[in-house]
Amino acid sequence: MAAKNVPLAQFYLYESLAKLKQMQEVFPEYETKPIALLIDRVALDSYQPLNALLKEKGSTVTSEEFDHALKVIVNACNACHVTCETPIRIKRNLTNPYMQDFNP
Repeated sequence: MAAKNVPLAQFYLYESLAKLKQMQEVFPEYETKPIALLIDRVALDSYQPLNALLKEKGSTVTSEEFDHALKVIVNACNACHVTCETPIRIKRNLTNPYMQDFNP
């Protein structure tokens, strides 16, 4: 969170959660995997630390705190994605805006 742009971080947090909820409605199951259930049990909970951090600390959030909260989300994403036939690894970096690694 180098730019300290809390409103932008909150916007993307909201958009990410909205997209997950949309996925639950559109793809409750995919290739026998219970997508809606996995989102409920793994993905949504992983957003709580970031949500709480942004609400509680606002512009005083440190880069380390933000990075840790984001890592919780990325780890949850990877926990589900690793079960896919062709896994996608979410990997935070500064050069790939999509944070995805398609290498086997």
